[in-house]
Formats: sequence, structure tokens, C-alpha cells
Amino acid sequence: MSTIKTPTTQELYDMIINDYKTRTSQEPPLLRRAVIKFLAWGFSGVVVLLWKFGAWQYLQVFIETAELEALMKWGSLRNVEYNYGQTAEIQLTLIGVTAEKVLAGTIFKSPDNGLTYKSSVDSSVIEGVSVVSVTADTEGTIGNLTIGSILNITNPITGIPENGEVTSIITTGEEPEDINVYRTRVIFAYKRPPQGGSASDYYLWATEVEGIDDCLVYVFTPGEVTLYPIATGSGLNRTASGSLDINPFPNYKNGIALPQVGSGQKLAIYNSIEKSADSLIQNRRPIQVPVVISDPVYINFNIVISGLTPNTSEINAGIKSALIEHLDTRKPQVPALGYTLTDARVNQIKLASVVQETIEAYGGGSFTSLVLKRETTSTSQYTLQMGQLAVLNSLEINGATI
Repeated sequence: MSTIKTPTTQELYDMIINDYKTRTSQEPPLLRRAVIKFLAWGFSGVVVLLWKFGAWQYLQVFIETAELEALMKWGSLRNVEYNYGQTAEIQLTLIGVTAEKVLAGTIFKSPDNGLTYKSSVDSSVIEGVSVVSVTADTEGTIGNLTIGSILNITNPITGIPENGEVTSIITTGEEPEDINVYRTRVIFAYKRPPQGGSASDYYLWATEVEGIDDCLVYVFTPGEVTLYPIATGSGLNRTASGSLDINPFPNYKNGIALPQVGSGQKLAIYNSIEKSADSLIQNRRPIQVPVVISDPVYINFNIVISGLTPNTSEINAGIKSALIEHLDTRKPQVPALGYTLTDARVNQIKLASVVQETIEAYGGGSFTSLVLKRETTSTSQYTLQMGQLAVLNSLEINGATI
């Protein structure tokens, strides 16, 4: 976030003393605890605190510099809600239970991630088996466990076994939305207010869903909107989760839209497109417009770098990370969303620049050549087409695969 320079207490003290000299044409008393010096130090300390508060408050006035709490207030004025993190909730099966029930508040600990998981309701016991729903004490992906994982009870309880096995995932833990991703959505909403079904509307509706960072909007068939939602992630890991039974949607029977059945982020996108969070009726998608939700098409690129010096594992890893990050930013041209041809181009010269910048960040060095390949064919530039995303398929440096 941008900052405003705050003067130091010493600078303000000197300013007050100089002002005193100018106005009175006198030198302040020599004593360290002279009244004018005492007041100057006191006022300086107070002004510094007020200055810092005023500077912080000033930054909250602008969407580009506001902190999360103020930014959420800006977003609420355009119905752009912040996506909080989600806490993992799982089902734990306990075998050999002799107690009448497993009480709410029973705490288990995972040896895999070190987190504790607490049961929220009493769980019944049938023939020595109890299925207990437990929730992680920390939100985010760190709380996710796989089927078959073991949780150990933290405080032994008579009649309850020492451990249990994860047999079902109720809710997958998700990270809170990055503030800069949310800021982008809020800015977008102010620049492009709702227009009753424009491309920017579909973008905003889709990105309201937690874990959806972008959405490419097209009209391939007149009257039908095709969406390519892009999930939070990198490389091949940017496909929205879940499925829809009706796609394109909706289907009508006797003039009434059939209910949608689905799961994951795709179902959440459908719900967001149909109606706002505070509405009980369909109030967003124009009633006559069908919508298709499609998966991104991943385009693989292979990069070969020769003559790198110095050739260290640390620099190689940095180059790979920088190339992946750059390719993740490439997106097809969608003029209605402000995505240009420049955004769509995977360019050999630009990639070489990314590599050189990375080398410089590690203390300097050089390389002799960079070859960009689309599959096995060398190319100087490739322009992403509709619905396509760029992926680093392989990276070779000085003859070694990284």
C-alpha cells in the first residue's frame, strides 16, 4: 500500500523552535527543560501521532490504497463481497467406542499438519462405531486432509478410542481472498457498473465465487453467452471445480426453467449468474439468454535456454518460477473486458527479458539463447485464442530438464 511520509519528532521540534525564533526574534533558553523546549517536544509527539492517523485515514479514501476493512465498505456499495477463507470440515470414523456417545467439543489432532479438530455436536454410537464431524481450528487449505488420514484424540476419554480415520470430506478448506485480487474486482465494478447482462456483468458475477479470479466472456452463437471461468492457481491448476447437469443452462419445460443440479465452483457460478446473494428470485441473467460454462483450453509451451552462467540450482528454480508466473498472466483478447492482443501474446523476446531480469535479481549473469516451442515446433510468438491459457510444459537449461 502507498504511504505518506511522516516527519520525525526531531524534525517537528526543530520546526517549532525555528518558528519561535522567527516570531520572537529571540533564542530559546539554554536550559534543557525550558518551557518552550518542553512544549516543543510535547507538541511534536502529539503531532506525529495525529499525522500518522491522518495519513492512514487519507489512504482509506481511495480504493487503490484502502486497507481491507475500508476496501470491503467500498465493495459493498457495488455488491462486490469479499470471499473469506473456508475452514475444513471432515468426518472421522471411530471404531471400538464403548461410550454412549461422542460429546461435542471432543478434540483430535492431526500428526500430518499439527492442527486440532473439534467436534461441534454430539455423535451417536451404533454397534461400537461413531461417525464424528470435526472442524479444523484454522481456516485455509492447511486444514485439508485426505481420506484415510488418522487423527489422535488429544485428551484420553473413557470409552473413546485413541484415534480415528478420516472417511469423508464435508467441506474443503480454502484460503481467504488475496486483498489485491479483491481490490481488482472492486475497481472493475466501479469502472463498469451493472448493465443488465454485459460482458463485464458476467465477469463480475463469476468472480463473486470464492476461488474464481477471472472469467473470459464470449458470444460464439448469437443469443448465447459462453464463459471460461479461471480458478485461483497456476499452470494446469486453473479449472473451476465441480460440474453442471444442465449446460447450456437453463432448460425450460412448460415455460419454466428446470432446477439446476451440480457441484463445486461451477454450481456456485451458476447460482451467482442467476441471482444476487440477497435475492430469492432470478434477477441477473436476462431471461432469454442461455449460458455455457466451459473449461479453459491449456496450451503447452516448451522453453530451452542455453549458455546460462552461473548455472546454479537456485537460479534455475528462480527462472522456472518467473516463467510460470509470466505465462500465468497471459490471457486471450477480450476487448469487452479490456484484455488486448498484448495480453494474449506469448513472446520469445519478452520471455528472454524475464529470464535476464531473474538472473540479475540473483546477482547477475548471462545466457546465450532462449528457444520457445509450441509442442515441438519453434516459434517467436504465439497468440492465445478464445478460451486458451498458457502453460509451461517443460523447461530445459544447459541441456538439463528443470
